[in-house]
Amino acid sequence: MSAPTPEQLIHSFFYERLNYEKQVPLVYGQLHYRLKPLTELLELLGNPHRSMAVAHVAGTKGKGSVSTMLHHVLHSGGYRCGLYTSPHIHHLGERFLVDGRAADTAQLAEVLQVLGPAVAAIDERSSSDPEFGSLTFFDLCTATAFLYFYRQAVQIAVIEVGMGGRLDSTNVVDPLLSIITNVSLDHTQQLGNTVAEIVREKAGIIKPLRPVVSGVRQPEARVIVEEFARKHRAPLAQFDRHLTWTAEDSLSGPCVVRFEDPETHQVIVSPPLQTPLIGPHQRDNVALVFAATVYLRSAGWELSSPAILAGLAAAQVPGRLQVVGSKPRIVLDVAHNPASISALVETLRMMDAAAEKEVVPEAPSSQAPGDAVMSPGRRTLVFAVSRDKDVAEMLRIAAGYFDRFILTRFYDNPRALELERLREILAMVTDPLRQPIIEVFELPSAAFQLALKDAQPTDVIVVAGSLFLLAEIGSWSNDRPDVE
Repeated sequence: MSAPTPEQLIHSFFYERLNYEKQVPLVYGQLHYRLKPLTELLELLGNPHRSMAVAHVAGTKGKGSVSTMLHHVLHSGGYRCGLYTSPHIHHLGERFLVDGRAADTAQLAEVLQVLGPAVAAIDERSSSDPEFGSLTFFDLCTATAFLYFYRQAVQIAVIEVGMGGRLDSTNVVDPLLSIITNVSLDHTQQLGNTVAEIVREKAGIIKPLRPVVSGVRQPEARVIVEEFARKHRAPLAQFDRHLTWTAEDSLSGPCVVRFEDPETHQVIVSPPLQTPLIGPHQRDNVALVFAATVYLRSAGWELSSPAILAGLAAAQVPGRLQVVGSKPRIVLDVAHNPASISALVETLRMMDAAAEKEVVPEAPSSQAPGDAVMSPGRRTLVFAVSRDKDVAEMLRIAAGYFDRFILTRFYDNPRALELERLREILAMVTDPLRQPIIEVFELPSAAFQLALKDAQPTDVIVVAGSLFLLAEIGSWSNDRPDVE
């Protein structure tokens, strides 16, 4: 019998664990989410997470984009920088980046040689003491990130929270600063049914005397962030109070950020900052990143304006309003809750308006000038979603823009909502006087191919609802998902 391949070893090591990304939601609390096993594991490994500086990023919307932007800025500044994000789209190594490059299979296999014996020791402890808890899939990923970054001589790492904050595996760090992006309703089964409850969990990453940059907007949630910052005597810079941006075009192009130090009231104005990421919400994220660079510079990290400009320009985040075609316009987006669907639709409308301004054909002599604008094409959404999301609200928002829905489901995750239920919800939330075209396909690849078939240059085709859907759109083969 042949020895297992590195890919097989990696798969068995990680995917035989409890995986909350593919688990029906469990109550968020010490019973299911425990930091002790991971803390003990890191202790056995020599606490690799303490060998590097850390920027810790939580939030509902924007945390992946902010983390990626900051990672590239630090790398452009000349620092060896790690980036830990989740989940991945195609392969596990995408979660662990050093200077913009994902870990490959060989590198992960080398890390497992060191990690494996320590994990075995923790597993033995868990078997003899059920109250101690057990290592989860995300625990192992987090330990892998720190160990891999240590072995790669990373100077500073940007660590994205998986879910929540207070009990998240990443909350073992003592960061240079914490960033909390915008917060909305998501993971309500675990984190709470109100924005205030959710932000209380996310504010759990705030540490004593460490600066906090907050993009939280809702008044009741901002009060909670202020409460946590005050309790920990942590300097707090808040969006719309200490942090604003202006731009001629909020869809794309440069923006200028104004940062007022909350303690000294010194005002710092950025040069025009630009990112390839599209949408006004990404300008919000740029502002948060700029504020983070101000705090990092005050802590001794040299980040020049050219480094910030170069880092932002290099920041690409797969699946964040990713335009992969122009005629028709094809957009991939990981929008998976009402707030992100709303941001997606808002940005699509802005893109429509920009396209109409750019292409206005001359009116024939028999036609009035006002009749010359090209009619917008069909707007198609290929959609699948996890059943623990607020699906009705997501589809209600989407139905205000899209006139055709191709419903499907992803298979590499048991949380996927069943197709019939998805169709029922869509029928309930759509306007009876504006019924969209609804089609249902079991296979994501078939759904996507149907959307592309006979598409006209003015059409808009969007794939959204879940990162798991994006992964399977590109990895379907012989009617089977190409899973790890």
